[in-house]
Amino acid sequence: MRQKQQAGVRDECVGCGVRWGCAPLTHKKAARSVFTCNMLQCIRSCKEKAKRGRASLPAEYELLIIRFQKRVRGGEQEGEPGHPSRALRGVRYHLGCTRTQSLLHFTRATGSQSGIVIIMEALVFDGKTLTLKYDPKYPMPQLVNDDDVIVKVEYSGVCGTDLHIIQGEFPASKERPLPLGHEFSGTVHEVGKAAIFKKGQKVVVDPNRACALCSFCRAGNYQYCLTAGINSTVGIWRDGGWARYVRVPQDQVYALPPQITTEQAGLCEPYSCVSHGFDRASPLPVGSKILIVGAGIIGNLWVTTLHHHGHRDVTVSEMNTARLDIVKKLDTGFRLVTPDVLAAEKELYDVIIDCTGVGKVMEISFNYLRHGGKYVLFGCCPPAHQASMNPYQIYDKELTIIGVKINPFSFPKAIGWLQAMGSRYLDYEKLGVQTFKLSEYEQALQHLKAGTISKAIFKID
Repeated sequence: MRQKQQAGVRDECVGCGVRWGCAPLTHKKAARSVFTCNMLQCIRSCKEKAKRGRASLPAEYELLIIRFQKRVRGGEQEGEPGHPSRALRGVRYHLGCTRTQSLLHFTRATGSQSGIVIIMEALVFDGKTLTLKYDPKYPMPQLVNDDDVIVKVEYSGVCGTDLHIIQGEFPASKERPLPLGHEFSGTVHEVGKAAIFKKGQKVVVDPNRACALCSFCRAGNYQYCLTAGINSTVGIWRDGGWARYVRVPQDQVYALPPQITTEQAGLCEPYSCVSHGFDRASPLPVGSKILIVGAGIIGNLWVTTLHHHGHRDVTVSEMNTARLDIVKKLDTGFRLVTPDVLAAEKELYDVIIDCTGVGKVMEISFNYLRHGGKYVLFGCCPPAHQASMNPYQIYDKELTIIGVKINPFSFPKAIGWLQAMGSRYLDYEKLGVQTFKLSEYEQALQHLKAGTISKAIFKID
C-alpha cells in the first residue's frame, strides 16, 4: 500500500528514485526490518538526503542495483511465471526505482546480513542451447539453510568433463543457465547459523555428496547413488565455481591447513579422484611396469602421484608432442613416447592407466597388458562412446578392468597428498597449468583445444 504524500515532503527519493510506499509494510517498518545493511543505510537516511536535495548516491548503492529490462536472464518477461519479480512476490519487498527503470529486491532480514540480491561475475552455461556466456550481472548466492557456506572462489579449474558438457557429450542441468565448475578453492565469505567454518578461512569444496538414505550410500558407496550423488554435483547440476561466489552445504567444505595455498588447492578435486583411482588399482607394488595413456592434466597428476609413491618404471604415451614437453618439466625420469612407438615396440605392462576418456584408445591400449594385468579406466568417456575387445583375451590372461568414478571419501587423503607433495609437484608451470580470468574463457578453451596447456584454471581476484 502506497503511503499518502504529505505536504512539503517528497514521496520519492531524488537520489535513487525509490518510492516510500512498500506493501505490505509502511516505509518506517520496512526501514527497521529490511534495511539492516550498513552499506545501504535505511529508507530514513535516504529520505533525509532527499530533504537536503542531494541528487547523488554513494557508489555502493549503484553496485547493488540489478537492472531488469525487457529481457532478463532466462528470457522471461516481467510478470511471467519464470521472471524473478513474480517468483519473489509475497516473499520479498519490491521497491521500484523509477529513475533508472530498475528493480531492487530486498528480503526480510532473516537470510543473509544484507538480504539483498547482489550481482557478481560468472561464466554461465545454458544446457538447452549448449552455449557458454560471461555474465557480469549474475545474482550472487544467498544463505538458505543454517548449514550453508558461501565461498568466495579464488581458483576454479576447467575439467575434461566440463568440455564434454559444453560439447553436449555429457549430461548436465537443463533447467536453467548456471555456472559450471566443480574444481575450486577459496575462502569463506559467509556462513549459516549452524556452520562450523569462520569467515576468511581457506577452504576447498568437494562437489559430490551422498543422499545418505539409499542402499549404496549406507554401504559407503555414494559414487553409485541414484537419488543425490552424481545427480546433485556442484558445477554440473547446481551452481558451480565458475563464479565469484558459490553456496554449498558445509558437509562438502574442507578446511585447508596453513601449508597449502588456495592456488595449490585448485588441484585438490582432481587429486581426490586420482586418490580414489590409486586405491581402486591397489596393490601397486613399487617396481610394477606401468603405462599412462594420455598426458593431459590427469595424466600429469598420475605422473606426480606414482613418482611420489616411489614408482620409477613408468611410461607415458601421448600423441601431442607439446604435452610430452610439459611432462619433461616434472623431471621424473619417466619414459615419454608417442602411440606409434608403443605399437612398434609391442611392450607389455602390468598396469595401464587410461586418462584419455576415448573408447578407441581403450581398444588399442588394452592389447598392451601382460598376463594378470590391470586396466584402470580413469578418463571419463562420454556415454555414447563404445569400445570392442576380445573376451577370450580377458579370460586367457586373467585381466582386470577397473572403473573409477568420482572421489568417494577421498578429499582428506587428497589434502594430505597436497601437503606432502608441496612445490616439488604442485607447480602450475611444471604441470602445464595456465590461469585465466573468467572473461577470458574463450582464450582458455582455445589453448585447451590446441593442447598447448594441460589445464586451464580461472583465477578470480
